[in-house]
Amino acid sequence: MKRTLVVFALAISNFLLAQSSSVDSINSFDEFIELSKKSKWKQARERQGVSIHYRNLNLFNEIKTRQIAARFRLKSSSLDSVIALIKQPKKIEAWNDAVRKVELLKNSDQNWIAHTVYDIPFPFTQQDLVAHYFLEERNYKIVISSKSLPDYILPKDGFSREGVSFSQWQLIPMENGELYVEYSALTLSNSRVPAFIKDPIIQNKLLNSFIKFKS
Repeated sequence: MKRTLVVFALAISNFLLAQSSSVDSINSFDEFIELSKKSKWKQARERQGVSIHYRNLNLFNEIKTRQIAARFRLKSSSLDSVIALIKQPKKIEAWNDAVRKVELLKNSDQNWIAHTVYDIPFPFTQQDLVAHYFLEERNYKIVISSKSLPDYILPKDGFSREGVSFSQWQLIPMENGELYVEYSALTLSNSRVPAFIKDPIIQNKLLNSFIKFKS
């Protein structure tokens, strides 16, 4: 019996190591999406011009997660002002209900590293994230992508550091002068909280946050 348990434990350990190795080979949000099998998008919520969407991702037929996206339009907004909302700590803290504090650890115009401390409601585990952000122009749109750097700084006591996390903003100027905005994110976590409890909280946070972002 003990031998069986040891073999089983080793099998689980090897599987987790293989998963980690597979994910470590992914360098960007776009690469993760491209290599994944994708389900159809489903709209979860919509309020005041902001819609929340989900789809399932299956990477290498062994890593399953969900991609979440928020979509909306802004009227008469300059790209510089919107980029400031995405990048500057005080502005993020003002509109993002899920964030308690943001600190820039490295900063330049085209890329930066930010430490984000989330505002997580009880009874969920408190979390933080360190991520590297890259800004680029692609075919008349601005794309801001991020990849987590969990080992960049020491973890905070009492916080669970996000491991694998990718995100992407797309800012697309429209012919009518509006700006189409899409924010998308995916993470790999071992949350023990059931989706039917977690999802409504996340969706409300996102809706409230992006409605503030629009204003």
